[in-house]
Amino acid sequence: MNEPTLAAETLEADDQRWLEAALKPRQLERIEALPVAASQRRFYRVYFLGTDRTDRTARDAFSAGRAVLMRSPPTLERNDAFQAMNGLFRGAGVAVPAILAKEEHRGLFLLSDLGPRSLGDCYGTDEEGAAVNAAIDTLQAIQGITDATLEPYTRDRLQMELGIFEAYAADRVLNTHLSATLRTLFERLVDSALDQPQRCIHRDYHSLNLLWNDAALGVVDYQDALLGPHSYDAASLLHDCYHQFSAAALERYRDRARATLAPTLATEDWQRQLEWMAIQRQLKAVGIFLRLELRDGRDNHLHHVLPTLSKTQALARHYAELEPLARWLEAQHAPMTEWLRARGERLR
Repeated sequence: MNEPTLAAETLEADDQRWLEAALKPRQLERIEALPVAASQRRFYRVYFLGTDRTDRTARDAFSAGRAVLMRSPPTLERNDAFQAMNGLFRGAGVAVPAILAKEEHRGLFLLSDLGPRSLGDCYGTDEEGAAVNAAIDTLQAIQGITDATLEPYTRDRLQMELGIFEAYAADRVLNTHLSATLRTLFERLVDSALDQPQRCIHRDYHSLNLLWNDAALGVVDYQDALLGPHSYDAASLLHDCYHQFSAAALERYRDRARATLAPTLATEDWQRQLEWMAIQRQLKAVGIFLRLELRDGRDNHLHHVLPTLSKTQALARHYAELEPLARWLEAQHAPMTEWLRARGERLR
């Protein structure tokens, strides 16, 4: 039998030894590094041979012949929250990975593999409608979680997130300062979020964190869940920084989300809550994309900056009171483009 093939970003020898011990009596075949996201965590798809026929639970969890190794530095990531939310989500019937083995002091977790196909992979195919509807239906289960340990999405946290945009987009990239008018509009975005019913929210519920395999939805990256605005996850899904739905599809999914999550709310009120929430989230995302480059030296999200800002501008145009924000974003398009080009970013 061939030796295991290690990924380009290889595991440390101690980590591989732990993995091999965790897999026994199965035999490690190969390891494949998965794309790097915005956190300090690293993920590897692990392929192995053999099963444990004496343990039905283990047999079912390992039946696909693969698992996922998460290396999550305990000093940099919220591993306690990951485990707590894993239990809450599983208890609510949400399909999240099972924790098959762990070594907490080193931040190693062996997880069941929900599959290699993200929700975004089925966008534009015959499966799109069923997949998005399943994602919306899953939000109903998530919003039903009422555990007292859920922390609230506070005003300070919402303001801090918009502050990431101000610090990295406005101040450092565009070399400008937000006007008093824009600061007031940012406060109105926060007010809109806090005025909504507060439910359990995933907080990063988009196409890359949702998996679609065998007509079943899997959910990952849920460790930052909070008690927050009921439109938040639907806004993340339908106004995804990584995908643009057609106007017809967006209206159809928006109506489905209202019927599922806010059936007593008028259509126009739901749309406003959803779009204002999407604006807040997209501004935060742009700030994070730029922070990854300027602070962490990671440019893998820079190509999402301009498309996300364009989406934010288009949403702001829907509301007369947000027109100053739309105009400001339009005025910043050229300098932001120039900055990205100077960074050598290949624009789409």
